[in-house]
Amino acid sequence: MKYLNQAKRHGAKLAVVVAAPLALAAQAYAAIPEDAKTAIEGAKADGIEAGWLVIGAIAAIFVFSLVRRVLR
Repeated sequence: MKYLNQAKRHGAKLAVVVAAPLALAAQAYAAIPEDAKTAIEGAKADGIEAGWLVIGAIAAIFVFSLVRRVLR
């Protein structure tokens, strides 16, 4: 019980002490090979295209539902 009470009292302070170095850690910038960069850019373009196809499909369904309501 003694340890539980101490954990309750000092737990938040300990969490700050443990998390501070992680929050202040610097990012490491490693060199990425060119073929990896081109693959990532290609995947990004494919993802954007797929996203626009989904948005287009949703818009088509919306327009179809509007036309159905008007024709009733």
